Amino acid sequence: MVLFLLFVLGLIVGSFCNVVILRLKSEESFVRGRSHCPKCRHQLMWYDNVPVVSFVLLRGKCRYCQKKISWQYPFVELITGFLFALLITPQFVSTQTLTWVISLLMAGLISILVIIFVYDLKHMEIPMIPAWIAIVLSVIIVVLQDLVNEVSLLSWGSNTVTGLIVGGSMFLFFYTLTVYSHEQWMGAGDAYIALTIGILLGWPYTLVAFLIAFLSGSVIGISMMALSRGTLKTQVPFAPFLIFGLFCALCIETYMPSLVTPLIL
Repeated sequence: MVLFLLFVLGLIVGSFCNVVILRLKSEESFVRGRSHCPKCRHQLMWYDNVPVVSFVLLRGKCRYCQKKISWQYPFVELITGFLFALLITPQFVSTQTLTWVISLLMAGLISILVIIFVYDLKHMEIPMIPAWIAIVLSVIIVVLQDLVNEVSLLSWGSNTVTGLIVGGSMFLFFYTLTVYSHEQWMGAGDAYIALTIGILLGWPYTLVAFLIAFLSGSVIGISMMALSRGTLKTQVPFAPFLIFGLFCALCIETYMPSLVTPLIL
């Protein structure tokens, strides 16, 4: 039941994420104002905004102008729903109050990372306020996880200490690459995403996240060149690959930790 409820909640939050992604660039308020079609600007009714269902019933077209609705909308809703179900359910224990808080914070972090993922894909730019919020949420989450596990926050093996050390190291590494390459290899925003990954995952799952990020980025880059859609000089946003690596590493840590046992040893 919890799994299903979190999936539905993720669909709803994913719908809101789409609004944020759309309005961040135009600097519209995503708190005030009714949802509207981005093409004909017609205000949408509540039944036009049911996550995924409305897209299917409308056959991917606006009810009012018949222009195509971007596949981004159901994609973001479904991905957010699946991530809520996969990554929040294991954190939640109904008898432990702190796990309720951790679950809520994890939901916020997932939503923000989804927003950054899609926004960087669309605009080749990382919105910095969401990136900073992601860092703060990551710190609070690892601190609360230590409290739930009754681990001293200052002990060497705590999530808090390990996360800050690994996260700080990753930030310095990525920021150095950014400065050295004059943001040709990657942008400064990528360093903040790397910091979030390091804090949240610690060691060795940060390494897993980066291996997946670089591998998936290489595959996409090579595929683009093979299809004549890019060259070695074509810029590809890297934050989506970092975030993809983060989500994959979280799933591995939660469901298949034995895969990473050799790295721990």
